[in-house]
Amino acid sequence: MLKLEIYYTIKKKEKVMQVFICYYAITFLYCIVMASRRWNKDVRAGGLGITPAMDTMAIAIMCWALAPVDIFLTWVRVYKEAEEAKRRIDKEHNIF
Repeated sequence: MLKLEIYYTIKKKEKVMQVFICYYAITFLYCIVMASRRWNKDVRAGGLGITPAMDTMAIAIMCWALAPVDIFLTWVRVYKEAEEAKRRIDKEHNIF
């Protein structure tokens, strides 16, 4: 009976580890895509001005925290822009 409980505990830990690895892979890919968009925008003639290798190392270490923060800040910006557009439309339609 004890062997069975140990087996299930190990299997549960493996599942949790798979979830964390999957989360890390998804956030890493998200951060690399966002960084590559920025790199393409910031590159000057001849490729001077940025160091993608340093950015990639930082992303590899911190991607688990960067992706959720970036998504949250993007959502806040989109929501703020929508509220401003709504106020602007209301102001245009209210003559009083």
